[in-house]
Amino acid sequence: MRKKKLLLVSSEPGARRSVSLLLDGAGYEVSTAASIGEAVAGIDGTVPDLILLDGVESAGEISTREETRGIPLVLIAELAGAPEEGPPPGIRRVIYKPCRPRTLIEGVESALRMDAGRS
Repeated sequence: MRKKKLLLVSSEPGARRSVSLLLDGAGYEVSTAASIGEAVAGIDGTVPDLILLDGVESAGEISTREETRGIPLVLIAELAGAPEEGPPPGIRRVIYKPCRPRTLIEGVESALRMDAGRS
């Protein structure tokens, strides 16, 4: 069985590094991007199974782009930055930081299972 491909979009280098190492250790193939533009440019025929984002604005933007519209999203957000009107379209899970490593892995696994059920 092939590894699930995840794309992590975060403007914070430390977060990209630590989350990437955690998810890689959990058996995922992880690529990273510092911005939505970099993320979209990096999707060149290798479409990720899931995209993790660190902001509500990013989630709204990426869920409406043609290149990324159908890819399930997991939002990693500060509790203070939680969407008041519910998450943007495409969001399968919202994980509030700081969170335990297991919470993040379980959120990713759950979002992937949810998307597999829609196929």
